[in-house]
Amino acid sequence: MAQTQAHLPATSRRVSARRALLSPVNLIPFPVFGVIYVARRYHFVADQPMWLILGALVVTQIVTTGLAVAFPPGTANARPRLLLTSQIMLTGLCVYTQGWGALLAVGFVFAAATAIHSEGSPLAVWAMVCTALTVAAGETAIALGWLKTMVSEPEGHGLAVLEVAGTCAVILILAYNQREKERVEGSLRQSERRFRALVQHASDIIIVVEADGSVSYASPAFEAVLGYPTIESVGMLARSIMDDDDVPRFAHLLEGASEAGNVARTEARLRHHDGSWRWFEVTVTNLFDDPSVEGFVANLRDISERKQSDAALRQAQEVFRHAFDDAGIGMTLVDPSGRIIRTNEALAKMLGYERDEELVGMEVVEITHPDDRDRTEQHVRRIELGTTDGYRMEKRLVRADGETVWVSLTVSVVQDDTGEPMFSIGQIEDISERKAFSDRLQYEAAHDAMTGLLNRASFTDRVAAVLEAEEVTGRKAAVLFIDLDHFKIINDSLGHAAGDDLLATVSQRLRLALRPGDLLARFGGDEFVLLCTNVVGEQAVATIAQRLISAISDPILVGNDEVFVTASIGIAVANKGDTAEMLLRHADAAMYQAKHDGRARAALFRPDHHGSAVAALRTGNDLHRALDRDELVLHYQPIIELRTGRVIGFEALMRWNHPERGLLPPSEFIAFAEETGLIVPMGMWALETACRQTAHWQRIRDLTSNEPPLTISVNLAARQVADRTLAKTVAGIIAHTGISPGAVVLELTENTLMQDTSSTIEALQALRSQGVHLSIDDFGTGYSSLSYLKRFPVESLKIDRSFIDGLGRESEDTSIVEAIIRLAHALELSAVAEGLETPMQLETLRTLGCDYAQGYLLGYPLPAEVIGDKPADDLTTWQDTHLEHM
Repeated sequence: MAQTQAHLPATSRRVSARRALLSPVNLIPFPVFGVIYVARRYHFVADQPMWLILGALVVTQIVTTGLAVAFPPGTANARPRLLLTSQIMLTGLCVYTQGWGALLAVGFVFAAATAIHSEGSPLAVWAMVCTALTVAAGETAIALGWLKTMVSEPEGHGLAVLEVAGTCAVILILAYNQREKERVEGSLRQSERRFRALVQHASDIIIVVEADGSVSYASPAFEAVLGYPTIESVGMLARSIMDDDDVPRFAHLLEGASEAGNVARTEARLRHHDGSWRWFEVTVTNLFDDPSVEGFVANLRDISERKQSDAALRQAQEVFRHAFDDAGIGMTLVDPSGRIIRTNEALAKMLGYERDEELVGMEVVEITHPDDRDRTEQHVRRIELGTTDGYRMEKRLVRADGETVWVSLTVSVVQDDTGEPMFSIGQIEDISERKAFSDRLQYEAAHDAMTGLLNRASFTDRVAAVLEAEEVTGRKAAVLFIDLDHFKIINDSLGHAAGDDLLATVSQRLRLALRPGDLLARFGGDEFVLLCTNVVGEQAVATIAQRLISAISDPILVGNDEVFVTASIGIAVANKGDTAEMLLRHADAAMYQAKHDGRARAALFRPDHHGSAVAALRTGNDLHRALDRDELVLHYQPIIELRTGRVIGFEALMRWNHPERGLLPPSEFIAFAEETGLIVPMGMWALETACRQTAHWQRIRDLTSNEPPLTISVNLAARQVADRTLAKTVAGIIAHTGISPGAVVLELTENTLMQDTSSTIEALQALRSQGVHLSIDDFGTGYSSLSYLKRFPVESLKIDRSFIDGLGRESEDTSIVEAIIRLAHALELSAVAEGLETPMQLETLRTLGCDYAQGYLLGYPLPAEVIGDKPADDLTTWQDTHLEHM
């Protein structure tokens, strides 16, 4: 908005006055004065007083300067109009009325030029108007007699017209030239401002390089990016900050841009002021023909970050290429639809292809085993829909020759910036050997090693599953418990090898006599169990039992001897609400009833037979003689440290080598022993026998290795703990056998600990004071109190096998095991898992941080004579030894 003089500060007024006085136009009066003086001297004009001429010019300048100060630039149109009017009228009037016709045009030109210069605007129209007004004013003054003229009236009028015309022409020419000049200057100033704005704020460096290679101009970005002050940049040689390897390429670049207007591009490294190096993209333009440049214009764009990113990307690509192509396992890239994009040599070799390119383009399902294709297609579909970012699975792939290979497949999905799947990376490991070994372990864990029949645990699970299905289908099931008569005599007379051959033959005969769908198992020794499904009645089951008895009774050739064998069979038909354990127990009781009735027959379980009472009575009577007859034996099962896999000791497990029923597990007689009190002498015998054997092993081990001494774990029953002479008896056994007290671990159940707690704690503390270690057996199945648990001087918790059985398969069992392990560690106790039978259980225990473990997966219980003088840490050898002596 325009400002008036009154609104300007004093400093602004002084500046405006100084500019008006020093204006180049204000110098015009002095040469004009000189021209007038010469014209007057040689009589070119009338002889007028010089003071009048000088006075008119001075007055004009004073008025002009005063108006310039009063109306500074920006005061709308007032200033140029006033300047124009005042100068033309005053100067023109003086010159015209005094008869200076020859100088009239000079006065008018001076006035018009001053006005045009002062504002920088085309004011020709105003100049012409003012000129006409000046002439009119002079004519009027002369006509009224206010002034006189030295020329005659006609000459004056003609001269005035000529002067007005000439003056107007000059004013038009000056105004036009001034307007063009100002337009060009304004355009140049606008271009210059635009150029400066672009250059000042540009992130790219712009330099001008002269022919000798020196920098004649550098934009502000030169200092901002490279750190060189502007005063240093101008005049420096461009090659002085370039990498030596880039100088020849830069010189070649300039040669390529030798022709005017040519543009050349390259990349070069420039040294920063701090000594570091930066990468730049250089674009050079030859502008030597442009007089305002006269050199090479180089545009430098900093691409250091891009170079670093490119290098990192190349490195990542190279790492990926090596990791992919040189991987020891199979690698593949698959598009979202399941089509193979790329594979490595390892996968081609795994699948029997000569070149990996042969697999490119195939669908994943094409190389997948038919039985695994549904699962594979489901995973591929989920990837295609973007609902998963990867998965893991084990499946079978089909080789080029049609053979099957088991693989472990891990798939990761790579997504684009929008989250859409681009491709998936598959890592494929051949696990055929591991799978075969795992299957063998699972098979061995579920089957009897000698006959290949199901073992007790697997058979019990099958019976439970059938009983659950029976609730839905309404079909009947029955269990037949088969026990060979007088097998002990045959085994002792002919030898164990002959006995094994006999059992193998019997199992084969039983297989041939089965109906489709029936399930046969061996429980151990000479005991076989048969599960019959879809039975229509008790008579039908009795018919099956008679067929089995007949099949067994045929003569069997063992070596050169012909042996006749009979069997007693107990039958239990499932009723509503029966469990697998209950059904097996009923069948077992019925089998004892059949033996009681004379053997070589079958008996159907009836509650009124009191088979359990008969069996209990018989077992109790036989058990009294077992110690005297030396029928009790100990089997030793290894305990390993899960972290190292080293065998750290054994648990002594009692077996009853029954003269008629063969080798009986503890579950068959321990309950009777506890009820009758025989458990006390039996337990002391077991402890002494185990300590003596372990001391022998320790002596042999100390001679051959520097490993820690083996430990021996022995169970203590409630009656033993209640015996006040327990600590003294244990001390005597340790001293007599020569075993170190620290190698003895006594195991007690939770229920045992909770009986007469004060005396129990006293007894345990007495044992612990001797250096004997204490452990809680079957932890989790009793009713222990944590407050009491802290008071017992125990050092480990033994997790019951019932929880280990579902480990890794059932979330509840897994959670219970994890809780027990955490509880043990919180109480600064070690955790021991028993009943370990599968690799999955083993891996889960290691993951949960369990300390020790034992079970069939690691080693079956074996007698000392089979184990030998030096127990092996190699569990494979242990398994092989077990298989050889079954």
